[in-house]
Amino acid sequence: MGKIAIIGAASRLGREIRQQAQDICMTDLVLYDAQPITGPASELEQVALYQGQLIALQPLVKCLRQCVGVVLLDIQDPRATLRIIEAMTLLDKQQLVTITPDIQYVQIAMSQPSHHVPMNQAWKRNIEMSVQLLKASDLLVECIDPPSYDEQVGNDRLISLISQRFIAEIMGLLEVSSE
Repeated sequence: MGKIAIIGAASRLGREIRQQAQDICMTDLVLYDAQPITGPASELEQVALYQGQLIALQPLVKCLRQCVGVVLLDIQDPRATLRIIEAMTLLDKQQLVTITPDIQYVQIAMSQPSHHVPMNQAWKRNIEMSVQLLKASDLLVECIDPPSYDEQVGNDRLISLISQRFIAEIMGLLEVSSE
């Protein structure tokens, strides 16, 4: 069975996906983020960890070499998105599961202090550029849409619901790779 890379693994959504993967005993994960990846030692000792800038090609290639698919949880920098596409193309990797702009907006909002300024136009433009790059690539891209948002659900439940959708897609990638 192949490994799955999670790029953006240090994010709140990344942590939730890692936890759900561990709950179903899925340990064939490769975690990559520009930020330090933290979590329980029992979780982190079972996975491969990479830390580096997402615009650096060599570390991305090293990380993705052993993977059959990629989960991309951060699309706010089109330069990084282009590098990920480039690394996957160099390695002849095709399967990519990513977030929609709506989920990226939720992640950004949740990472900001409560007094943050609203989503600025530069973020929106960068996210849209990343989406266009992914659509124009030769990769097989599956976008995870957010569940219908109910204010009463709350952010924790919303992140949990989104991560469940990612886990289902990851399991699908692993099934395809084992055929």
